[in-house]
Order: sequence, then C-alpha cells, then structure tokens
Amino acid sequence: MKKKLTRALIDEIRKEMPVLSEKESRTTIGGGNIVGIRINGGYLISYDYSDVGGGKFTSYQPDNGGQTIIFDGVTCSYGDINGCAYQLNGIHVGEYPEHNFDIGTMIHEYGHYLQESASAGTVAYAIVAGMGSAGANAYNYLGGDYYDFPTEKSASKAGQNYIDQNYPNSGYKAEGL
Repeated sequence: MKKKLTRALIDEIRKEMPVLSEKESRTTIGGGNIVGIRINGGYLISYDYSDVGGGKFTSYQPDNGGQTIIFDGVTCSYGDINGCAYQLNGIHVGEYPEHNFDIGTMIHEYGHYLQESASAGTVAYAIVAGMGSAGANAYNYLGGDYYDFPTEKSASKAGQNYIDQNYPNSGYKAEGL
C-alpha cells in the first residue's frame, strides 16, 4: 500500500527522527569544541578548549589562498539580533554569514572584543556597546555612515591595529576603514 506524503506524515516522522534546523546543523558541525562557519570569502573555525584548561581562538581560512588569521581569545557563533553581527562574550555572525559577513566585518567585531577585554567588565562593556550601537544605528538612519560613528570607528581601528601588528602583509582591512 502506497502512502501519500503529507505534512502530517512528515511531522510524524520528525517525532521519531528529529531533524536539525539549518542553524542547528551549522553550529554542531565539528563537535562541541569546534564550530565552523562559512562566511563570504572563507571560513571561520572557532576552537574552545577553556573547559579543559585551554583557551579560545578563531581561525580565518580564506577561499583565495590568502593569509590565515588567528583571532586569539574569542570564538564565533550564530546570533540573531535582526540578522546583525555583534560581539558580546564572543562574536555572533548574524543570519546568512556566507553573504553578510566577511573578513573586514570579522576584524571590526574583533575590535569590539578588544574593547571589551580592555573595559571594566562585560556588564560595563555591554552598556557602552549597547548605547554606542543604538547611537550608530540612529546616526545611520539619519543618513550618516554607521562605521563613522565614534564607537564603531574605534572598534574598526582596534581590530585593524591587531591585524597590522600581527599580520602586516595580509592586505585585510576592517569594515569602515
């Protein structure tokens, strides 16, 4: 006897054989300590061994054979604040990073990580960064360039300084510079 494939039948099958969403699937590739994320121009591969006395870092592996970059102290994951990338206890790449996130954005967000590391703590940073982001979005809404807003310009410069000091011939530039 043939069964017609219906939505109800698919839902019954999912109860017995759970299916990961696209986002869940992307974040589980590589296991618990390693997360691979496809971005525009390459891959970000995050390693978190802090639970066994190690550290955290993210490696950028470019598609074009360019220089590999190590972003020390930070991991990346998927985050959904209106599809935007942000940094708070790690870099969250937002929706569709293969189209909306590239090495320039990563350098900018790493600059925010460096700002958080130099601040009085995560809560203080979250307040300053949240107000800065709101201000930058308002500035952008009024016709200004988001990355020209002082907190965003500062993050881009901090990330670029890291690249220039550690990878001086990479050719990579932070978003907004």
